[in-house]
Amino acid sequence: MEIHAPEQPIHTWRDVALHLGIVTIGILIALGLESLVESRHHQALAREARENIESEIRDNRGEVASFLKYVPDSRKEIDTALQFTGKLLARQPIHGSLNLTLHRSDLSETSWTTAQAIGALSYMGYAEVKKYGAIYTLQSELNSEQTRSFHDLSGVLASMSANFDRAKASEAELRVQQDRLSSLSSGLLIGSQVAAQLLKGYDAVLTR
Repeated sequence: MEIHAPEQPIHTWRDVALHLGIVTIGILIALGLESLVESRHHQALAREARENIESEIRDNRGEVASFLKYVPDSRKEIDTALQFTGKLLARQPIHGSLNLTLHRSDLSETSWTTAQAIGALSYMGYAEVKKYGAIYTLQSELNSEQTRSFHDLSGVLASMSANFDRAKASEAELRVQQDRLSSLSSGLLIGSQVAAQLLKGYDAVLTR
């Protein structure tokens, strides 16, 4: 913003007052326009962040729905493995083989962390940011449960490798396998409960 000297000489206090008034009005108009431009920029930043976050949530919803779809099959496989291990502990005859699979949801939080990094969240309403924050907190919980479950699964699969001799397996080895399977079952249950909550949160955001 530039302030120019008056074109006509100032001879009276009235001229001074008039010139100061003109300058003041000009400054106020300039500041108002600058504030308006800045406000629109902030609104555009918030709008873009909101669109990106909701697009990310939409993708994550599909991942969580897919995860829940496979939970019943995984639970059946774990229950069968627990029965299998129980029979080994009781030294009962075992027939057949085991199959253990887990489906992991690939949940992204890039848009959320980006919005935080560039300060876009500060231009959104508190209730809106709180709602998004709750969803991403649940996502972190689900990711943590899935990480623990895959750790347990790795342990179980390692103990049931090609070198695993059913007849020679000690009670201690079988107890460890049983504990891992029980932990895997509990983790899958907790994960499915968190996933169900996530779906509700996703839908609340996407259908508003």
